[in-house]
Amino acid sequence: MEALARLLLGAAEAPSATVAEIAAREGIARSTAFDIVRRMEEAGLAIRGAGGDLAPGNRAVELGFAAHGIAHLHGPAEAVLAWLKETLGMAAAFGIGEGEGRIELAAIPAPRGRAVRPVTTITERAGEVWIELQLPTDASEQLVEAAKRNLRRAAAALV
Repeated sequence: MEALARLLLGAAEAPSATVAEIAAREGIARSTAFDIVRRMEEAGLAIRGAGGDLAPGNRAVELGFAAHGIAHLHGPAEAVLAWLKETLGMAAAFGIGEGEGRIELAAIPAPRGRAVRPVTTITERAGEVWIELQLPTDASEQLVEAAKRNLRRAAAALV
């Protein structure tokens, strides 16, 4: 059970790490790690990307939402983030809390080739939950206004 928790945490902390990399860093035998990950994948707790990178699976993310009393927002939040990414082509994130208690529960990176730095983050709150977008700092005023409008629509959809 401890190895399972360490693998999940390792996947969440280093989203581009492979099973072998996490196992080595956590001191878990490679064969044990791959066996646990196979079972995690079957249960929907983990997924592996084309490059072998390990990430929390849909069920693990759903459990994270449930831990904060917002399990009902799991599907809608994922759909809204995907919609924002497709509509605006920007990175988006969803979470709960603020300040020291702020927790990011789901995030979608900008499409390949669209990730830019530096960025300005705009946030919209709906009760205790928040949703945000990362815009290029040199974004036009029209793009910023469109992003804010779509972000307000997205937050309203989650209430």
